[in-house]
Amino acid sequence: MIFKIEISSRKDFSKVYELFNYTLPSNSTVILDFKGINFFEPLDIILFSMCVIELKNKNLLVKYVHPQKKLVDYYLTQIGLVEFCKTNYSQPATITTIQSKTAMPLRRITISTMNEYIELAKGYFSHLCDSKDLDFLNLTISELINNVNDHSLSKIDAYIFSQFYPKLNTIKVVVGDLGIGIPNSVNEYRRKLKQSILTDKEAILWAIDKNTSTKSRPHNRGKGFDNLIEFTNYNKSIMYIYSNSAILAVSQKRKALFDNTIANFKGTLIQMEIYVDNLPPIANIEEDFWELNQF
Repeated sequence: MIFKIEISSRKDFSKVYELFNYTLPSNSTVILDFKGINFFEPLDIILFSMCVIELKNKNLLVKYVHPQKKLVDYYLTQIGLVEFCKTNYSQPATITTIQSKTAMPLRRITISTMNEYIELAKGYFSHLCDSKDLDFLNLTISELINNVNDHSLSKIDAYIFSQFYPKLNTIKVVVGDLGIGIPNSVNEYRRKLKQSILTDKEAILWAIDKNTSTKSRPHNRGKGFDNLIEFTNYNKSIMYIYSNSAILAVSQKRKALFDNTIANFKGTLIQMEIYVDNLPPIANIEEDFWELNQF
């Protein structure tokens, strides 16, 4: 059997997730047609990678139709997505080359490879964010990956993609997984405590509330989301959490809940937008020394 799915916007990924609800004959072919798409956001890159991995896990043959727009197709080649399609939809955790001038390659990431990715990302983006302290990447990426490791029960670890937008002077970091989703994790925890079941929106709000966590680990003592929110407030930026049927946007001024337009979505996607202009400058050790030792 052959299933052809045309994807021209993020909402069209609903058609792929709908397939996950059915038992399809092994070796069926799924054609993902991106011919009409005009733009790929980092979040779309992670969505695509998770969809095709899940399809491959169901023993389905996945084919990919390139975008008609040459610039879009070139971009997907530069960030490693085309290579991802050629290599049986798998990616190593290590990075050997970086082709794109503004993006780190799409990568599978685990707790054991997290620090390597962070150091590479800091070194890479330091050339694009002159004189800015990029230690925020330690916090952002480590907390995002720890969240996947602690709560998602993902079958594929996590995938990460980072993109710099020169005109906006913004870095977007997106991490996604194919786990049970934050709402399911929260409600499983609440069932054990014989507490009431929450809706997806209520569960996400519960998960980001200070000092609440379905698990407690030494690395963040249940404050992973709280740490991310504190950075969002400091940077005056924004964080988006997609999980199951809900979306939560968090900024310095407010938290807003939305219905997820990607129907049948499973797992979690978290996007952090980092405003480079609001990052602190790199400390000048020599100047600080002389300022402290003036007579």
